[in-house]
Amino acid sequence: MELSEIEDLPNKLLREEAGRAFRLHASASMDMWLCAKKANEDGRAKVAEASKAIQVEANLAKDMQAAER
Repeated sequence: MELSEIEDLPNKLLREEAGRAFRLHASASMDMWLCAKKANEDGRAKVAEASKAIQVEANLAKDMQAAER
């Protein structure tokens, strides 16, 4: 290994470490985004399920009132 290669070694290692840190950060950000997306979708599904249950209950109450008349 020549002297110029040895002198460039710290810079090369620094760039490699920076690249690793960037990829790790990007991966963590993507994981967080996917978790947030799933939580949002799960929340929407639960809201839709609750809305459907409320609508069914409202329809039953309406049918009971109609039957009483």
